[in-house]
Amino acid sequence: MTMDHFPKSLDFENDPPRSLREVAHWARKMAIPGAYEWLNSAAGEATTCEMNRRFFRETAIRPRVLRDVSHINTRRIVLGHDLRMPVVIAPLGHLTQFHEDGEAELAAGAEGEGTLLCISTQTRLTLEEIRARAPRAELIWQVYCYGDRAWIADQVAQAKAHGVVGIAVCVDAPIRPVRYLDQEIRYDGRKHGRRTQPPVMDTSYNARITWNDMDWLKSQCGDLPFLIKGVMTPEDAALSVAHGADVVWVSNHGGRQIDSGLATLEVLPEIRQAVGNDVTLFFDGGVRTAGDVYKALCLGADVVALGRLAAYGLITAGAPGVKHVLNLLHTELEANLAMSGIADINLLGPHMVKRRW
Repeated sequence: MTMDHFPKSLDFENDPPRSLREVAHWARKMAIPGAYEWLNSAAGEATTCEMNRRFFRETAIRPRVLRDVSHINTRRIVLGHDLRMPVVIAPLGHLTQFHEDGEAELAAGAEGEGTLLCISTQTRLTLEEIRARAPRAELIWQVYCYGDRAWIADQVAQAKAHGVVGIAVCVDAPIRPVRYLDQEIRYDGRKHGRRTQPPVMDTSYNARITWNDMDWLKSQCGDLPFLIKGVMTPEDAALSVAHGADVVWVSNHGGRQIDSGLATLEVLPEIRQAVGNDVTLFFDGGVRTAGDVYKALCLGADVVALGRLAAYGLITAGAPGVKHVLNLLHTELEANLAMSGIADINLLGPHMVKRRW
């Protein structure tokens, strides 16, 4: 389908994008050359990224009729936080290439919207700057193990001092991946945008971390929830719980780390079965619509995280663009629930979808 039906120019204040697809359209047009492609690139030939989308397309909603859906509840309590909907924003790095104030502007967009935002070690802005822009944003700090234990402990301590509500660790990026598109367009997102956070000079430690390090990292979290992000098998999900994870985060990094890998939706049901119903599961990978959120919740996710969608909003209009994406998604999610006969999002389950796989 061509996109010729969109307006020729964007007047966000008076006529903002009407759909999540239109937000993506304007993000492509407004990003600096190479940045949109970098954001949407994936490992190798992008097979894993394509599979993320394929499994959503091959999962259908089973609508029920003649049910009272005059009042729709989308709220869910997650890690003690009352979320407007079970949707959070995934960690995204190097965001000042998309907006001058990058991560700070993203946090301002999330602030007050009943969501959580995960800030990555790959942030180009300091937590001080992010907090100055969004003092009330509920932040999770994601650690990449780019240094020894003393370095990691300092990272966690700084995050705790800035009032984060959880500590996550990314475990699916031991080395830099091979991404054909990045190489072919000669664009490196790490080299664009302003920076106030000093760059990490030695990333080799990330290839050395093991499950024993998870026990230690859990001990650094204190009373904060500990999230292990990048889990794609039932075996590693069970190990995550055994090593202290309060949240198992099902993620393949948006297909950006390994080509010909598993799709996140593909593995979600078996991971839920492996850990049982009492373990909190976060999920990301391939989410582009509220229908995708609905399907992931049905198949075992407690929370669905947005990555590229949030970045599209940031590119389009900064903090207001991020808020707009969340509002569009919420409206669309309410519609999906009502049209399928579900008045309370907490009643979703496998019985509400049919898998063609």
